Amino acid sequence: MVFPLTPLSRYQVSKSGAQSATLNVLAPDPGGTPSVATLNPGDTGQAQWTIRGDKEGYYTIGFNIGATLEGLPTGAVNLTGTATGGVLVRNPYFDMNVHGAWRSSQG
Repeated sequence: MVFPLTPLSRYQVSKSGAQSATLNVLAPDPGGTPSVATLNPGDTGQAQWTIRGDKEGYYTIGFNIGATLEGLPTGAVNLTGTATGGVLVRNPYFDMNVHGAWRSSQG
């Protein structure tokens, strides 16, 4: 995932640091959890990043895609491609206060 000159970054999801910029695209298993690394014809897969926006606005993001096409009579073929998308950051601070009755009683 590429963030060219934008106030976007991969969010630090653990103490070990931010998510990797490279993720495998996985198909869902029978229970619906993305865990199958081989995609058959007609299958779809997914990869997911958590990103952070530090400034309001619309930002273009880019993806480099790599795959190996297997099962051809001539052998495996490496495939590459790119994709672009966008992220709209509306409130980079997302300040929130939660108030509520922690205990209620009748009477």
